[in-house]
Amino acid sequence: FNCHGQKISKNHKDYEKNQNYKNEFIELTNKLIDYFNTNNYNKSVTWYVNEADYHISSYYKSILQKCSRYGEIGLHTHLNSKKFNAEHYNMSKDRKDWERLGIKDANSSINEFIDYNNFIYKAGNHIRCNELYDCLSDNNFSIDTTMDINNKNFENGYLFYDDTNILLGTEPFFIKCDNGNVILEIPEIRVSKVMQHIKECEISDKLCFIKLQIHHWQYDELIPQFDSLIERIRNLNYELEFIAVSYTHLTLPTTPYV
Repeated sequence: FNCHGQKISKNHKDYEKNQNYKNEFIELTNKLIDYFNTNNYNKSVTWYVNEADYHISSYYKSILQKCSRYGEIGLHTHLNSKKFNAEHYNMSKDRKDWERLGIKDANSSINEFIDYNNFIYKAGNHIRCNELYDCLSDNNFSIDTTMDINNKNFENGYLFYDDTNILLGTEPFFIKCDNGNVILEIPEIRVSKVMQHIKECEISDKLCFIKLQIHHWQYDELIPQFDSLIERIRNLNYELEFIAVSYTHLTLPTTPYV
């Protein structure tokens, strides 16, 4: 199946490639689950489900059931997609373009695998707008992890996002919404910036919250970096509590806006 939920014929020129993507997704997601369980990190993992694009709840039920047992579930939607009236570098500010399919219906599908209503969200490619947060709050979400500490992405002449105003040493913070409620923003951070982030938190006497990201296809690249980083943090003799060591996406490595 492609990112629109359409079945790919065996005669399609990309059938074998997409079959390999599927097999890699299953194999490496299970490998990540084993890694988190072996290291007792499973209670600190959020599995972000790209339901609107890949219908994980329909086509990968066993994977989603397993993830819901070993970690928490969050919703992940690429609203920077033509199906949501957007380009790959932006999103529509009109919630009518994406609220039903990208938020409500998608979250309803993954709620069937957990015994509570999911309240955690992350936008694709860190792309968001104020209207998104208002929508999330209206739909009973309370935590977002879209932002990216002290980072930005300028690619092929387009600025996807710019979070350089979120300085190293920044604590999680609240975003005020039009309905009077707030969303707790827990921005992710890149591995290369974590040690300086810890230093800045110590200088300012702030809570040091570290949330790392990994996709299944990044296993060989990032897991050694995670192990090395965690060991370096342990050697600082700080009290280390695994509330949210990392999060991973349940999504296939194909471009969702094509």
